[in-house]
Amino acid sequence: MSIKAGNGLTDFNFSSSAGTRKGIALSQLGQLLAYPHGEYLSLCKTVISSLTERYEQAANHLKQFVAILEKKRLAELEELYTRTFDLAALTSPYITGYIYGDENFDRGTLMAVLGEEYERAGFDRQGELPDHLSVLLRFCSWLDEETLEELISYCLKQPVSEIAGQLKQAESPYFHLVAAVQSILVENDSGGRKKENISAKKTVETTAKKSCGLLNGVTSHD
Repeated sequence: MSIKAGNGLTDFNFSSSAGTRKGIALSQLGQLLAYPHGEYLSLCKTVISSLTERYEQAANHLKQFVAILEKKRLAELEELYTRTFDLAALTSPYITGYIYGDENFDRGTLMAVLGEEYERAGFDRQGELPDHLSVLLRFCSWLDEETLEELISYCLKQPVSEIAGQLKQAESPYFHLVAAVQSILVENDSGGRKKENISAKKTVETTAKKSCGLLNGVTSHD
């Protein structure tokens, strides 16, 4: 599947304080895709409680994830994360590779654009690269309904589907977490507020022209 940056990607109009219920749910799951810490399982259970009423399928996937991880020590959770996403990773968490292919200049272009938007919004990516799946998911809670759906369509659906497929094939426990994300991405509605209080922030296209060159019309790697 190809994604054309000129078909919607350059129309993103980022705005903070405009989060939707769907965006908040994705942001919560994004926190779980960061490196695990001492309170990781407790955080997983908190997210399950938050998701259960509106996103039951996602909550059920997350319950399966927790059931596996509860049998592991923290050091084992850290090793599992590293084996899955970092050194000699089963799956890369960097979405631009899935959109454009590994060796494509537009990967850097999109990362620079995202980085500028995070900075403009005052969003902390916590030391990760701008296209890390965890970062993009956490940023979802900063977006209005329309922008969130565009981000999902052009930057998240395809990469998350591919990541889930690879993790399932590898029988990784993280499949259940990514499947929870995927189940929310394909929801038909955001379950949140309509766009409101949108400021006149520059679009991604403007940012791209200023700092990285034109994204418009660039076609991804097939």
